[in-house]
Amino acid sequence: MLPSDACQGLPLRRGMLFRAGVLSTHDAALIAPARALGIRHVIDFRSVHERDNELCLWGALLGVRSQRAPVASDVRASDAASDALIAAFIRQPDAGAARTLMRVLYHSFGYAFLPHLRTLLAPLALGEPLLVHCTAGKDRTGFACALIASAAGVPYPQVIDNYLTHGQQAACGPQAARLRQMLANYLWSTPDDATLAALSGVDASYLDTAFDVLLTRHGSIEAYLAAGGIDAAMLAKVRTTLVHER
Repeated sequence: MLPSDACQGLPLRRGMLFRAGVLSTHDAALIAPARALGIRHVIDFRSVHERDNELCLWGALLGVRSQRAPVASDVRASDAASDALIAAFIRQPDAGAARTLMRVLYHSFGYAFLPHLRTLLAPLALGEPLLVHCTAGKDRTGFACALIASAAGVPYPQVIDNYLTHGQQAACGPQAARLRQMLANYLWSTPDDATLAALSGVDASYLDTAFDVLLTRHGSIEAYLAAGGIDAAMLAKVRTTLVHER
């Protein structure tokens, strides 16, 4: 699938922020239409392990600057409690455990993205179109685009609606089949449809978890961005780029 315009459906300028899953070598036919989108920067949120397992050619084939901003918390959490939760899920994979596991992963997003905030927002501050991608194109990209929309002043209910719409699109078709096979290999069994839906789809409670942690720790979106090196001047430039003139 082509990168989707992450601002579609929001009161934000179109053609500045795009999102996608991974583009591997067999997706080269997408490059010509992707070039027409005018993307100037590509940010890859995948962990080192993911990049080693699957080559991604977005930046090189588009002929634009590509940067790595690894967010490994989407693949595995780093503390003992999370490891225990993952082990419990493997022993008894069901839809309830899957939703809990997803919320645990989202719980760490605020901290995991903090070192990458300047990388994420600098292209937009320059007014240069940006593509963010990960493996599935729904969780890390979903949080990143929700954060950018919130920083631009979009009300949270609209942010949630946008996250759900784009995330459900990313989870459909080949991505769902691909994830089902990956999970079957990992769990030594094929998960049922409800469990697969919880893992391969999106849910408002997932994003709520990430934002609740972020706001509890920092008090506001602006304070969180400031902790990541985004000062008021850069934030104002991002808003100028994204917000429609009124």
